[in-house]
Amino acid sequence: MQPQPTAVWAAPPGEIHVAFDKPVDDSILRESQTLIGGEYVRAADRQESMTPPYVVVTEQRHTPTATIRVSGHQLSQDRRTLILSTDALPWRTNYALAVPGVRKVGETILGSTVDVDFMTSGVEARFQQDGLRPVSPTLWLPHLDSWVNKQWTSNSAEHERWEREVKSMAGTLTLRTALTLAVPPLVVGAKEATVKFQANHSFTVTSGNQQIKASTDGKGFGALLSVNAVEIPTPIEVAISKPADSDVELNVSYHSDIDPNERPIPAERLVLPWAAELPEAPKNGPPPKPTGGDWARGKALFFGEAQCATCHTVNNQGGNLGPNLSNLTHKDPDSVMRDIIAPSTAINPDFINYRVKLKNGEVLAGLVTGDGENLLVTEGVGKTTSIKRNEVSSLAPNDLSIMPDNYKDLLGGEKLKDLITYLTEEQPKKK
Repeated sequence: MQPQPTAVWAAPPGEIHVAFDKPVDDSILRESQTLIGGEYVRAADRQESMTPPYVVVTEQRHTPTATIRVSGHQLSQDRRTLILSTDALPWRTNYALAVPGVRKVGETILGSTVDVDFMTSGVEARFQQDGLRPVSPTLWLPHLDSWVNKQWTSNSAEHERWEREVKSMAGTLTLRTALTLAVPPLVVGAKEATVKFQANHSFTVTSGNQQIKASTDGKGFGALLSVNAVEIPTPIEVAISKPADSDVELNVSYHSDIDPNERPIPAERLVLPWAAELPEAPKNGPPPKPTGGDWARGKALFFGEAQCATCHTVNNQGGNLGPNLSNLTHKDPDSVMRDIIAPSTAINPDFINYRVKLKNGEVLAGLVTGDGENLLVTEGVGKTTSIKRNEVSSLAPNDLSIMPDNYKDLLGGEKLKDLITYLTEEQPKKK
């Protein structure tokens, strides 16, 4: 099996680390990686060839994205971590990385492309040995909670090595992050949230002007930190003093003033300290442009000349031979236009046109539904044929829609524009 990524994270200044579960061949350094950032960017977006035809999707697809230059790359000594040098990340958001040429050490086959994504979230960890310098540079952790970190970074050689080193020494483990817990929808309506810390060693929590020393009940240590319900990231620093040959176990949860239940903190709500200063990425692009047609004329066409209501329903009015069109106000007008002028391009699976060949040689084509021992074949409005199932020789889907494909010629451009306006826009308010 090819090496698989186990964790991906951003580290200042301008580094992206990709941890693998096994050593990677050096040939990966001859490849070029692609790094893209944006609010709606996700791993392997490059492979998408079809997207849902909804307005919100269109807006998301037009949301600005940033391509970040990758200027260099290297493998760690054990070849299990790929370290990329990049330009500074522009936003506090999502990033997608494509890493081609991934293969095991010594293999001559063509390597595979690994697609991963990450956020500018996480915790900066540093360990200061008593009386000495820090044992290693700052390390990224996905969370404040020790259990989450162990699960998330399993098979990351960089984290395993760091954990062994820290465990053997006495000193202070400092964790720094910025919390955006109070941002809706996590605590909608709350004015204050309380973060609960529990650890097996003494610790201090610092946030702004607050500095809280953990109390103990003889079994462990605990502290509560109040966070106002504001949208800006709140800086938090946890300093844990530990003896040699000991693990650090820190559990973190929260509750709000309107919900006393303790809940885990989602990892994406913990922002890296340096990323807290970055602006958020734009969340939506421009909506589709208005069609420019006349809504009232379009309605008259739908229920009149165009005869759309013969087969389709809008707001509980019309026929049921074709799909219900009441939700088209949420769809991109361009996609609705395509469905009208080229109906066979994307056929609703509930309204597939079937070719039914009977044993007597007769051929029917239309929508097929069951009625006990009979099949009902609807070939058009008011034309439904009932046949016995045992009379059917073959039944196969047709790649042509039952809907005519000549509406553009029948109606013309202006009327078609009016029809699209009626289907995709809300009724204008009376002045």
